[in-house]
Amino acid sequence: SIRAYHCTRLLEHEEHDIRRDGLSPLSRELIDRRIRAACDHDAIAPAERDRLLSGHMFATEEHHTRGRRLGNTCFAATLEPFDTHFRGINPLLSNWGGEALYYSAGVAEDERVRLSRIGTPSIVVASLPIKQPEPMKTFFALPVYFTATWLGLSDVGCDLIYRAPVPGPDVLGIWQPGEPEYDGFAQLVRE
Repeated sequence: SIRAYHCTRLLEHEEHDIRRDGLSPLSRELIDRRIRAACDHDAIAPAERDRLLSGHMFATEEHHTRGRRLGNTCFAATLEPFDTHFRGINPLLSNWGGEALYYSAGVAEDERVRLSRIGTPSIVVASLPIKQPEPMKTFFALPVYFTATWLGLSDVGCDLIYRAPVPGPDVLGIWQPGEPEYDGFAQLVRE
């Protein structure tokens, strides 16, 4: 297996759910469930829940044109981007609901601002099996990534697109601000 890192923004109940049940790939069901649960846990109001349920990329059918992430969970295979490419990582840690809400034309700008104020920046650490050919796609071949890392080359990154659920036992941890693993990256968002 390979240790990989998923960047997101989590509400407290979501953190508990992920530790118990794991991570699910992006789907309409996942987004609907997150929105409803956020309302059930008083993180958003019922009116906001209804607007988000009708405005996310699956409800507006944008997933056909913008849905490259459909059925996937994205991970970084190395910690180096958290130091060197933090500008690309901070938006992922700053917006609750992810791209399905943040990039949807059906979600108003004031809602996007509101969603950036709920939840906690979180790095979900997972163990992903690499022997299975289908559920993983990388932007660099894993042998190239492993060789570059072994040679000590700098700025070696590898994004993983994982196409299967990650079971709860394979979630190794969730790092958040105030914890040494998260705070070791000085440029990451704190709130």
